[in-house]
Amino acid sequence: KRMVEHDFDNGIDTRLYHKDLGIVLELAHQAQLASPAAALVMQHINALMGQGKGRQDLAALITVLEGLSGVAPTAKT
Repeated sequence: KRMVEHDFDNGIDTRLYHKDLGIVLELAHQAQLASPAAALVMQHINALMGQGKGRQDLAALITVLEGLSGVAPTAKT
């Protein structure tokens, strides 16, 4: 619902997910475990943070996917 409505305020900061996923990826690397799905999510989070949206809820990832797919953003209602 938050993604469809583009309601990204008052959620958990994407910066926190970035920190936690960074720890997960580092531990996976140390254990020599492949984690391609986590790495892909991290790339999307990096793109979101690069747009200055690190304080928005992780639901804002939809904007990255919209941009990559060339789909017009859905209207906030």
